[in-house]
Amino acid sequence: MANLEKRILVPHAGSLPRPRSLDEMHGRSSRDEPLDEAEFKDAIERATAAVIKAQLDAGIDIGK
Repeated sequence: MANLEKRILVPHAGSLPRPRSLDEMHGRSSRDEPLDEAEFKDAIERATAAVIKAQLDAGIDIGK
C-alpha cells in the first residue's frame, strides 16, 4: 500500500468511448436488424484495444 500515495484511485461508471460506426452496429443489433457478426466482433475488439491503449498511455495501471 506504500505506492498509494503516488497514485490516484478512480472508479469507472458508464460506457467507454467508442467509434460512431460501432454505435451504429450496436443500434442495429439491438433492433435485430441484419448485421455482419464477424465485422461487429472485430469492431468491438478494435475499439476495446484502442480504449485500453489510451488508458495505459494515461497511466492507468489497473482497469476494471
